[in-house]
Amino acid sequence: MKKIALFICTLILAAAVAFAVSAGDAKFTVELTGPEVVNAGKTVDYVLTVKGIKLTNGILGLDMNVSYDTDVFEFVSVTCTQPDGWNEKPYKAKNGVVEFHAAAESAKAEYAVKKDGVLKFSISFKVKTDATKTSEITVSGVECVGTDLEPYSGTANRLTVKIQKALAAPSPVSFDNGVAKWSAVENADSYSVQIYKDGKESGSPVSAKGTEYDFSKKLTSGGSYCFTVVAVSDKPEYGDSEESAKSASYTVKGKLAAPKIVLSPDYENGGLKYQITDTNPDGSVAQYVIEIYSDKNKLADYEAAGKAGNLPCDTHIKAGTAYTAKVSAVAENDKLYSDSDSSAASAAAKAAAKIKNITIKTLPKLSYVDGEKLDLSALVVTVNYESGYEDVKFADFEEFGLETSIANGKKLSVSDTGKTIVISFADKFTATTTALTVTTNECTHEKTHMEQKAPSCGEDGWERTICDKCNAVIAEKVLPATGEHQYGDWEIKAEPTAELKGVKERICSVCGQKQTEEIPATGSSATDPGTNPGTTSGNGSGNGSANPPTTDPAVTTGGNKGQGKITDLGRAFLIILIVLFSLTVLFLVGSVYLESRRNKARRARRGGNPNSRNRPGDGRGNNNRYR
Repeated sequence: MKKIALFICTLILAAAVAFAVSAGDAKFTVELTGPEVVNAGKTVDYVLTVKGIKLTNGILGLDMNVSYDTDVFEFVSVTCTQPDGWNEKPYKAKNGVVEFHAAAESAKAEYAVKKDGVLKFSISFKVKTDATKTSEITVSGVECVGTDLEPYSGTANRLTVKIQKALAAPSPVSFDNGVAKWSAVENADSYSVQIYKDGKESGSPVSAKGTEYDFSKKLTSGGSYCFTVVAVSDKPEYGDSEESAKSASYTVKGKLAAPKIVLSPDYENGGLKYQITDTNPDGSVAQYVIEIYSDKNKLADYEAAGKAGNLPCDTHIKAGTAYTAKVSAVAENDKLYSDSDSSAASAAAKAAAKIKNITIKTLPKLSYVDGEKLDLSALVVTVNYESGYEDVKFADFEEFGLETSIANGKKLSVSDTGKTIVISFADKFTATTTALTVTTNECTHEKTHMEQKAPSCGEDGWERTICDKCNAVIAEKVLPATGEHQYGDWEIKAEPTAELKGVKERICSVCGQKQTEEIPATGSSATDPGTNPGTTSGNGSGNGSANPPTTDPAVTTGGNKGQGKITDLGRAFLIILIVLFSLTVLFLVGSVYLESRRNKARRARRGGNPNSRNRPGDGRGNNNRYR
């Protein structure tokens, strides 16, 4: 019995090793993914992804079989979705098996797939309308061709698919004054209702237990609304219905939001510029009405078709006077929207007269030294209007919309000599300064001083003549290194012994160079009379050195080439079996030990020596009573 148990353990270990090694032979894996719960009558797509590729140069071709239950599924199609340059070959679909082949357009290395997830296929099935049972889709017979045109096997998985009977879609549906209504569906436990506004989904679906839902208080924004509804079942044998047809539209009249307006002087055209910001839906606004105020007194209304434009000087708007404005939006379709309220008043802006030309009143600084920055702070221009004028300092240029051809603060160079600065307004009016003058800034090095770095034993020194004004090095002389170290006294770092040498060290006080020497051992130690100290290394040299043993890399780095590689899964399985084997051996050893103890106890009860295998009284034991 014990021998049989040991034999079984040996077989288990051998099987574990064989499984672990063979698991490493798979060169890739095909993973099948997709919905695991589907409704009868639906067409579903599944994805086949190639992963775990262990071919260094990649895959150029792939074969596989996809098996399915013909009582449940009807095969539709299979395509290679990625990568580019791969195509599915003619396939066979017969008796519930799709024999599928795919390959790269060319056997060139650049078409080979090396990375996981790059090679994907889509396979479609239609679930039969009368299907009710749980079924499986299985991938098998997977084999690829590498760049060496040799075949390699792979692994694959299977999916268990649960088939549900789909509920009927609710019909009819209607929208009555904001209340969505639909017919009841048998076996439905609830309904999911989706609102659409102007043909687009609006918000997330809402859940309803009954056959109606009141949206009237939620549909506050103007527009045309409709809805769809899906019947939902909590019973495992039923799936959700298809989305119902869209209901008839329900129109809600909303109110346009008030826009905002900003005013600014319009120097180009005279009067005021306006800019309107509007958040209302596109196409909902026909025009805007701008109300002009002066000292909170309304002066006039101006109609504006666009969001930006000009309010010219007229009987209400005068140049030099400050104004504020309000704006309102007029609805394009009064059945969908009502006009907005007026906005809050804008910040005040002064109306401008129309500019006739600009001239320079005060020139800026125009003479500079190379490297100096342009300074326009003194620049003043005169803006001449059709009636009157205004002097504008450079600090106010941005407010007036004036620009300069050379930016203030630019670092100038000699090449800028002769350039002019052009002041412009709206690319229509310009004024030009006289030319810039930029002179060189070369130093004459009139005053200098000497700086020196002394040479050392390991590094050259120098002596330099440096300008006091610009710090330029006028002249430099190299002072050669001395080449001689200035060592201090020896310092013992390790004392010598009878067998070991010592170490002493001294340091150069100039460059820090260290000099190290050995101190001879004080004498030799006694050796074993039977031992030759000159052969302790075992290499036959006789000099007492210990040469390290050489190691054959072929022995230490792994097994023979061609053996299967143990995968992580195989290794885990092997460890589990080793543990089971160890427990079995312990059990057998324990059984033998307990049996031995029981035999000793039985002999002791009979009066014999528990350590003797002879029976008491047979003349051979230790009990002399029976002699």
